[in-house]
Amino acid sequence: MFIRNESGNQIHEVNPKSVLGLATLQLRNGVEATVRAEGKDAEEAVLEVIRFFGGE
Repeated sequence: MFIRNESGNQIHEVNPKSVLGLATLQLRNGVEATVRAEGKDAEEAVLEVIRFFGGE
């Protein structure tokens, strides 16, 4: 699973298991990010990350 933030001309993609990696994304309220996952439980994992960050 990865979370991706595209800001200006910079693209950061990190594994959400890394707290330091999440900090480098510089996500703020209102910033859009992309969550992607692969595998058997991918859909459930993506939905959980979206819920964690207060998404829909």
